[in-house]
Amino acid sequence: MKKVILNVLVVAVLCAATVFIVEGIHAVVLGSRLDGSITSRAREIIAEAITGGRRGKQAGDQQGPAYTQLLEDEEIESLIPKLKADVVALGNSRFTELKNPGAAINTRQDGCLVQKPNVHKTLTYLRTNLGNPLDPMTMFYDSERHLDSDVEKLVDTYGIRRVAFTTNAQGERISLPAVTSDRKVIVAGDSVAVGAMVDDAETISSQLQALDPARQYINMGIGAAKATDVICALNRAAQRYRGQIDELIYVYCENDLKQSRPYGTPQQVIDWLKDFVKAQDIAKVTVVYAPYIYNIVPQFTRFRGYPGWRHQTRAKERAELSKLVRDAGFRYFDISDVALEEIDRTKTQFAALSVFSDHVHLSPYGIKRLVVKLRED
Repeated sequence: MKKVILNVLVVAVLCAATVFIVEGIHAVVLGSRLDGSITSRAREIIAEAITGGRRGKQAGDQQGPAYTQLLEDEEIESLIPKLKADVVALGNSRFTELKNPGAAINTRQDGCLVQKPNVHKTLTYLRTNLGNPLDPMTMFYDSERHLDSDVEKLVDTYGIRRVAFTTNAQGERISLPAVTSDRKVIVAGDSVAVGAMVDDAETISSQLQALDPARQYINMGIGAAKATDVICALNRAAQRYRGQIDELIYVYCENDLKQSRPYGTPQQVIDWLKDFVKAQDIAKVTVVYAPYIYNIVPQFTRFRGYPGWRHQTRAKERAELSKLVRDAGFRYFDISDVALEEIDRTKTQFAALSVFSDHVHLSPYGIKRLVVKLRED
């Protein structure tokens, strides 16, 4: 019996020694890149296999300051029936069962993506690390709707900030303060132009409107719009405001750079824009390039295992767009310059994040800094 126990002890000691040696080699090889031990990672893999890949609640998860608490899958799953009943939509999430035409802001009309008229939505980001942390989960619902108490509690607990998203009878997002003038400035583009996840009063068109009461700023931005949809929106604006368009601000988002799509290259868009401006006799045109944050501060946004890691740089197309815009006689701004100025001003690379509300959309502060640039001339 003693011999058996001794053999077991010898085997245990040898196993422990082997683990220690392997862990030591692992630590030396990885150095500063070490992210946990082999043993802890093996434990995580086993746990993920058992739970189907879900992290699940750990003891103490909901302790500490409220702003450190994160929304987990199971909390959403338990509320699916109530979220459906309240016509609540979640963006950037896996919960496709919550997709509902009644919750959507956009629709299709004559082949073009448009926003619904007279929309009154409340939007918020949700504090969670489900998915891409630089493109967090969003939530939106009708502002007039009285939410179920459990859904309201979810928003109160995990919502970052509630903002209003309102469209007028033409499906344009409203600009504040309300101004009527026969001199119009059109702000066109996709979700960056429309002001995704910022309040009605904080969009590019609204912040410019507040500084220029002599002209009327029209927000023609459309969330999730492709270049063809932006062109559709501009053609509609030309019909609606014929002879009144004084200036055009075109927000050209990096995700429009796709050769496989119609108008997927800078050459195609700028050629169309030159013809449009000439036909409408628009005196002033500004093109604002909106890159993803992965191409501004890659040193801390391109981390392994997340979507930004292999995000395309688009350096060639970016340079081409800048040249084409200037050759056309238009003004050109790059939102990268706004973010990099914040780094220089504050002496920290993380200041670039203050310009953004997620990986591409501008924060109210970022819009304010862009508006200062647009007003310089």
